[in-house]
Amino acid sequence: QVRLDSVDLDPRTSALVIVGPTKDFTDAEGAILENYVREGGRLLLADDFGTGNDLLEAMNSTSRFSRDLVMDLAYEKQPEFTVLFDLRADQLTRNVSTLLLNYPSSLTVDPATTDALAYSSIASWLDTNGNRLQEWGEPRGPFPVLAREEMGNGTIILLSDPSVLINGMKGYGDNAQFASNLIDEVCRDRTSIMFDESHRDFFDPISVTMQFSGLLSTNAKVALVVVGLVLTLWLATDLVDIAVAW
Repeated sequence: QVRLDSVDLDPRTSALVIVGPTKDFTDAEGAILENYVREGGRLLLADDFGTGNDLLEAMNSTSRFSRDLVMDLAYEKQPEFTVLFDLRADQLTRNVSTLLLNYPSSLTVDPATTDALAYSSIASWLDTNGNRLQEWGEPRGPFPVLAREEMGNGTIILLSDPSVLINGMKGYGDNAQFASNLIDEVCRDRTSIMFDESHRDFFDPISVTMQFSGLLSTNAKVALVVVGLVLTLWLATDLVDIAVAW
């Protein structure tokens, strides 16, 4: 959770993982990571609608996240849950035949520097106006969602759906195998793996509680306290049952 300029990133022995960034990257941080990757570092950047493009631009990368939702007629339950089956041979896709994504974005890549490794189907489109409908003029697939960009002596692994890595998605398709491949590839020939948490917002229960309670009237707060007390007595003791029986 410290700033990137205070981390000792050795491009020969370390890897850096950035998942779901929401806070802006500075030009100085981009320069640090550009030098790190060019000298042999390995960076995994998984993002969809966050601030990943700020970092890629500051690093002078040729890749970008579209930041538009990929909708696909090859889906599970609803078009926002894209099923991928167009996978190219690579260590990241080893023993993987299908992936289930969760509200993914897409990648824009330069074939001269970047290999796209997984695509949405030809029946996919970018929902550029957010109405969840396939409309005339919206870009049609297939779209890259996983890619490997070579920069100098190093590599950037790009994934446009960080949600594919959450525990709730592990049991679908070959998501678990893909996550394992990703870990193996990030860790390969490395002795330290660092996760950047300084560019992510965290759920703060105290702040949320204070914000919520500030919206309530005094009577509502008293009612919540009473209800909480009764529930606590009911679950922890038999006093409520005795009172009801009486």
